[in-house]
Amino acid sequence: MGWKDFFRKLAHGAKVFGVSVSASIALNRKRNELKKVLLSRFKVRQLDEVARRLGVSLRGARTKDGKVSVLAKHLSFEDAVKLAKRYKVRYKDVLEELDRFRAELESRKAKVKLEGRLEEIVNALIAAINEFRPEPVRDEEDLEKQLYQYLRAKFPKLPIKRQAKLGEYRIDLVVGPCGIELKVPKSSTHLQRLIGQIRDYSQYLDCVIAVVLDAGVTREISRYTDRLEEMGIIPVVIKGKLKS
Repeated sequence: MGWKDFFRKLAHGAKVFGVSVSASIALNRKRNELKKVLLSRFKVRQLDEVARRLGVSLRGARTKDGKVSVLAKHLSFEDAVKLAKRYKVRYKDVLEELDRFRAELESRKAKVKLEGRLEEIVNALIAAINEFRPEPVRDEEDLEKQLYQYLRAKFPKLPIKRQAKLGEYRIDLVVGPCGIELKVPKSSTHLQRLIGQIRDYSQYLDCVIAVVLDAGVTREISRYTDRLEEMGIIPVVIKGKLKS
């Protein structure tokens, strides 16, 4: 491993650690916030009763919010949930909100971890597609079937989907973090259509690869691949033949 790779991995590791710490802090803050939400649903007499049982003085807390703040310092989130169940105070929506928040944090951490591998995955994917030599095809569906089987064999640990949904659209393949749209152009119109389609897909994915089969039918492929690169799309042109 070179020094550049070493420091890049070290920096990414520090970033992942930083996100984990931030997530822990954010989760604790959310738990404390929701603990107060739960306690605020108790009646004042119930808060007084809880304080007596805990041996907590509410002498300086003259308002309900004041009592909630004092009790929140002496109770954990789990304690507040147990008390809510005992006093038949609504609590399930609070648990659901905490679960959603925790899931968002986990998703954020997973994304940061993936970023470190994204470049590696994309480079491996591009190299594999460049090596792909399909049998003669009739259309995009033929090419999609062949490329799907090829990539499944090449990347058995990556999730691969055909005709994956992206909002109101569908893209031919999704391989790990990348979407792949295929085109078997028989005229420049087909290539122009690819430009329009793929612009919509790129808003949903970390990377989008356009695979164009060059069967010698149109000579304008390079002009369109240049436009794709300007849009941040990765074009890959592979040689192939059309079925007669």
